[in-house]
Amino acid sequence: MTVSEHLVDAARRLERAEMQITRAKDDPATLENHHRWLSSLTDYVIALSDVQRFTNESVHEKLHDFADRSRVPAFPVGEAPGEEVPGE
Repeated sequence: MTVSEHLVDAARRLERAEMQITRAKDDPATLENHHRWLSSLTDYVIALSDVQRFTNESVHEKLHDFADRSRVPAFPVGEAPGEEVPGE
């Protein structure tokens, strides 16, 4: 799958988990419903993390494409103008 497909999938999982959380929250306070709520909340957090990660990857890919099309030179780590070398 492409990064954008992963992002769409993660967004769908996020929406589905949000609906499950809302339903579980509105149900009576039983051990089973608390388990369902916690499980849905866990799914939500994982999906949210995936959305953030895939969004960052997508932005990174777009920046590289833009740099390639603009013929921006690639600098090794620590050699870009104004960049400090790690550990110095």
